[in-house]
Parts: sequence; C-alpha cells; structure tokens
Amino acid sequence: MICLALLITMLPFSAAAQTEHTRKVVRVGWYDSSYNQVDASGRKTGYSYEYQRKLAAYTGWTYEYVEGSWAELFQKLKDGEIDLMSGVTYTEERTEQMLFPDYKMGSEEYYIYISADNADKFQDDYTYFNGKSIGVNKGTVQAGYFKKWAEKENVHANLVELALTEGESVAKLLNGKLDGFITLDTYFDTDAMIPVAKIGYSDIYFAVSRERSDLLEDLNMALRYIQNENRFYNDDLYAKYVQNTGVHLFADSREKEWLTKHGAIKVGYLDNYLAFCAKDEKTGELTGALKDFLEEASGCLANIRIDFKTTAYPTMAEAMRALKNGEIDCIFPANYSVYDGEKNGIFLTLSLTESTLYTLVRSDDNKSFTPSDNITTAVEKDNLNYGSILLDHYPDWNTLECDSIQDCIKAVSERRADCFLISSYRYNNLSKLCEQYHLIALDTGNNISFSIAVNENNTEIYSILDKIVNIVPETTINMALTQYFSEDQATDISFFEFVRRYLFIVIAVAVLIVAMLMMIIFQRRLILAEQNAKKHRQLADDLSRRVYVDALTSVRNKGGYDDYIRMLQERLECREVTDFAICMFDCDDLKIINDKYGHDKGDEYLKTAVRLICRTFQHSPVFRLGGDEFCAILQNEDLQSADELKAKFISESNMINSSAKNDWEKVNVSIGIARYDANADSSVEDTASRADKIMYENKRKRKTGRDIR
Repeated sequence: MICLALLITMLPFSAAAQTEHTRKVVRVGWYDSSYNQVDASGRKTGYSYEYQRKLAAYTGWTYEYVEGSWAELFQKLKDGEIDLMSGVTYTEERTEQMLFPDYKMGSEEYYIYISADNADKFQDDYTYFNGKSIGVNKGTVQAGYFKKWAEKENVHANLVELALTEGESVAKLLNGKLDGFITLDTYFDTDAMIPVAKIGYSDIYFAVSRERSDLLEDLNMALRYIQNENRFYNDDLYAKYVQNTGVHLFADSREKEWLTKHGAIKVGYLDNYLAFCAKDEKTGELTGALKDFLEEASGCLANIRIDFKTTAYPTMAEAMRALKNGEIDCIFPANYSVYDGEKNGIFLTLSLTESTLYTLVRSDDNKSFTPSDNITTAVEKDNLNYGSILLDHYPDWNTLECDSIQDCIKAVSERRADCFLISSYRYNNLSKLCEQYHLIALDTGNNISFSIAVNENNTEIYSILDKIVNIVPETTINMALTQYFSEDQATDISFFEFVRRYLFIVIAVAVLIVAMLMMIIFQRRLILAEQNAKKHRQLADDLSRRVYVDALTSVRNKGGYDDYIRMLQERLECREVTDFAICMFDCDDLKIINDKYGHDKGDEYLKTAVRLICRTFQHSPVFRLGGDEFCAILQNEDLQSADELKAKFISESNMINSSAKNDWEKVNVSIGIARYDANADSSVEDTASRADKIMYENKRKRKTGRDIR
C-alpha cells in the first residue's frame, strides 16, 4: 500500500488535476504561416499545430483557434484577448507584456525574399536594396534584425511594417508594391519568391497572456516532460516541417558559383554492387539505387540544376585513388566511421540509407554459429569499407583477405573462413552463388550506413552533397533498393571451374570426339539438350521454392517469408533474437474492385497499398503472403516505434483516401500487430497467428457498416 501511494505521488499529474485540466479552454492564435497550415483536405497541420497538440496531451487543454495576422494576434495577446501564441521571440521589453516559459519551442531564421522575376537583377549585390521598400510583419523582432543587418551591410532601404497575413504580404511583393519581404526560412513557394539574404535568427517560445498566468505552470510542466521524454523533440519537428522547405531548397551564392564554374559533379562508384550501384553491361551507364538517387538529386535545388557524371571502379581502393588524384569529386558507397574518415582524409555526407548487416555462413553451421572472438571472416582486400565495419561491430575478429566476393564465398565454403559480411540488399544478387556453395545468410542485428565520401579540402562539394542528401527523401533510395534487389547479378561459373567440377564429362566428350567426330557432335547436342532441360527443371523447382520477390509488388513473396520465418525461428531457439513483432495486413474488398473495375485496377489497388506499407515500415522486410495479404517483421528501430508507425500508417491511409477519386486509388487495409511473448508463444508461427487474429478482428470492425459498392 505504501509503494502504491508513492507511485501515485510520482505521476506527472493526478486524476483530479487531469479533470481540472480538461476544463481549461485555451484561446490560441492561428496566423497564416509555415507554422500553421491547412492542407488540401482542410486539415490543420504544421510545426506549431503539432507542438500544441503535444502540449494538450500533457495539460488536458482544449483549444479555441483565433485567426488573424501575426501583428493582430500579437496585439490580442498583449490585450488578453487570446491566451497563447506560438513563435514569439523573447525580449526584455516583452516580459512586461506577456509570460514566457522556461523552455523554447525551437529556433527560426529570418531572410529577405525577392520576387523570382527579379533574381537576375539582384546578382548577390546588397546595394540592390538601396532606396527600395522592404516589408516586414508589424511588431516582430525581424524589423530590429533588419536594421542591424542594413547598418552592417551599408544598405539604405525603406522598411514598411505590415499588419497583414503572410499571403497578403507576399502578394504585395509579387505585384511589385514591395521590393523585398522579410519572413522565416520555412517559406516554401520557391517558384514565386527566393531568399537572397539572411538577416538574423532567434529562439522562439510559446508566449502566455498575463491574464492567464494559471497556464504558465501547466505549460512549463508539459514542456519539461516533452524534453525529458525526447530531448530532440524540437529537432524532430524541425526535420519534419522545416529542413526540406524554404531556403533549405536553395543553393547559396558560394555553392552556385562553385557549380557554375565546376560543371558536372564527377561521381565514382563501386561496380558490380547491386542493388546499390553497377555499370550496366549493355549501355555502359550507371544502374542501381544510386542512379535513382542522382536523378532525384539533379533537380532537388530550386535555383540551380545539378549535373552528374558517373564512373565505375572495380574496387574501392581504385575509387579512393581516383578521388585523391582529383579525377572524381566523390565516391559511393562509403561505410567509414567518422574517425576512419579522418584517417583517410575524407568527409562523409549524411547517410543516404541504412541496411541490415548479414553474415554468410555454411549451411551446416547455421545453428552452431555465434559471433565469438575466435571468428575468421573473409574480406575483399581492396574494399576499404570492410575495415571500418569490422571495427564498428566485431573488432576482435580475424580476417582472411580474398581477391573478390566470389573468392570470399568460396573461402567460407572451403572452411578457410567462418563467415562473410554483406549488406542485406546484396544477398538476393548473390543467392545463387550462395546456394552453389551451400551458404545461408544470418541477420546480425546490426545496421550499416551508406554515405558519399569527398576529399576533406573540398568544402563546397561537401556542402552541396550534404544538402541534397538531406533534401532527397530516404524513401526514394529505399524503394529503388527494393526494385534492384530482385535483379540477378550472380556471376557465372568460369570455364576452368566447370572443367574442375565436371572433369569426367570433359574426358568422356574428348574420347568420343577422337573416336567419331560426327557422332560426337550429334551426341554432344543431345547431352547439352538434356543438361539444359535438367537445368530448366531445377530452375523451375528452385524458383517455386526460393524466388524471393513478388513480380507485381516487388516485395518478397511467400517463399521468402517461409525462409525468413524459418531463419528467425532458428535464431530464436539460439536466443540470438529475443524480441520482434509481426504485422499482418489485409487489403479490404480486393474482390469487389476486381469484379467491378477489372483485375488491372485491382493490381493498382495492391501496389498503392504496398507502397505505403514499405514507406511506413521502411526498416522492416515486407512480404506478400497471398492475393491481398502482406506481412512485415519488425525488429530494432521499427519494433521500438511500432505503435507510432501503426498510427502513421492509418493517418496516411486516411490522407490518401480523402484525395482519391477512385476506389482502386485508396488504401483500405486492415492491420494487426503482435509482439513476441515468450510466455504465450512457443514459436514464431504462434506470434504470426496472434497477429493474424488481431488483423481479422480489426477487419471485422472496419467492415461494420461499410460498403464500397
């Protein structure tokens, strides 16, 4: 009883306090800006809106939204006509007029924007503003920042304070009534106006009316819990709403000048490294996920197009030498740690994507293999990434250098090495070779990052590449990896290897040729025909058991699911894995869509659903189990965020459905998630069965009262 009493006193707020909070109605200012937006479906969104909803989760507040321009609402806050306003900069003068909490809600930067039609006239010369009219929101600190900036840059302009909405102020700029307009770095109408000068930055807060001092304690409590729960919450919101909008989509003057003088960015890449990158044998051009990334990156900046020139290298060592010699500007992929990057004189951009690290082991070592200290792993001697990966995850392992991936696989098969590490996205392209040498893949539970490397003395190219990696969505490269994951790049057996393995056939053929040339030609044709038929039968049998990719949706199929479940069960029995979840999906009403609109529309319906599944659960393998059934197996990052990902999936489904014009463009998916419970589940299949039951129960609830016909 004493413990229970202590526990209750430790809760953030009691039930009575919660009841009191729910009675508080807070009048909050809603001003037209990138912080407060309404999407095409009429739903509120934005940095401030989401933050306010998070506050309400802790305080129990109910909001009444009061609309107006920033200047109007700021005055209402001072007059006590509204209770709360977001995006307010702290100043000593304002503390006499309103209350500020102990924690900030974020930071913002202020830029002068000009009409895109006047971009050529500006030419990075601030004297352009002399004698011109610059608009700014009335009552903001931006006016003060501009005056300091203008004095420093010797600019003599007319500052016009505006009590208008953001849209009305922008309209004045675009119709020529203003020559410039000062606003936040998050403004994102890049076709209409462009940022040309940063004049300052400041921390911003939720400000409370002095007449509602009772709200300040609640606000401080909520902000404290939010920061303790996730110290990066402000940064996460910034990444979600800000970093891919506004000025962040523009190359600055230094970057533009470098690109104009330099021309195409020369990218060196590792050949024969699908699904990431390879040189197409027919065209000689780059193929793989890197190709899709560069195509997206070429147009991601609003004020300049980037051209790329790509060159394939057989080894990372040769690519690194070319980088050092100035033959190329950057190389991909780079899996170095920051320290190893410094040792090699390179900088690494942000990660383009992450991949699960697999280890290839002999089939008969499947259950006995453990990552102990006495392990020897095969490594490609010219692949410089291996050293950093091993130091990151397995610093005590021994290494056996081999000339190629094929030699590494052979070394494991011949017991000269215990294992060979690869990216999970590489396995499908090596699967035939692995089967030939009786190797299987085990999930290590570790991830590896894939970045672009540049020389440390080339700051301009680093700035540009880091910016475009930040802008291009990670889903772009992840979807491309899924596509190229299915391509077969296994190397054919060489002639000498064939002779070694089938020596008796070669000798027999040679004897027959000597004995009777004409007959052996005929005989050899029969043998080859029989061999081809046998190979085709074996291939058909193999495909029926082992093909991992579903032709329609490009996710792994039932065969891949069975193999993964079997491998997961074995790892569970060895206690290599102790925590995972299985998420089942069922696309509702597929038969109705097929019958009413045709199977081609049904296929579109399935592909729309699977794209959202992959985009939401992007760190988990996704499988198609049947016509309209899919599954994702959650571990690591996705497992920890399972509830949030489920909510995100449902939210984005609703968003798609609200704008869809046809039934087959919608995402009506029932979902069920079950987490492995050692007390309730005797096998992985038990967890899958529970997930299936939950999904069908949710499907029953979703079906109640709904008929798409």
